[in-house]
Amino acid sequence: MSIDYKGPKCKCGSFGCIEAFIGNNYLKQIVSSELKVHPDSKILELVNNEAGHVTPRIIQEAMEQGDKYAKSVVDNMGTQLGAVLTSVSNLLDISTFIIGGGVAGFGKPLFNKVQQTIVERVFIPTKKRVKVLPAKLKNDAGIKGASALVFYKS
Repeated sequence: MSIDYKGPKCKCGSFGCIEAFIGNNYLKQIVSSELKVHPDSKILELVNNEAGHVTPRIIQEAMEQGDKYAKSVVDNMGTQLGAVLTSVSNLLDISTFIIGGGVAGFGKPLFNKVQQTIVERVFIPTKKRVKVLPAKLKNDAGIKGASALVFYKS
């Protein structure tokens, strides 16, 4: 889903997709380039001043250690994801979102920001019932779903 029609090209071929803003490759690229203006970030310490070695896990670790820049990265991700989910909610009247995959690894700080953003932006009747939950299967959902199809007996 596009959040900026003039945004960066996504690997799907479109432009400005949420993936192109908060996906793994985007995060590595943008954080690596922004570290030049955040030389005191714990992220640099964690990657031994090798900005090209940034990973989402490193960003999360820095955030957990109180790094303000890392927290701002996660807050920004939460705002962007919350804005996308608000659009989905307003369009389809969905009030429960289950988030999995790599982005879910940022945990409560991300989920709280997503929830806050949705509540700030969603249609008034939905505000009280909107929920954002972590996927119980985490990153195993795809493999478990695929294996279920293989062993499904009709």
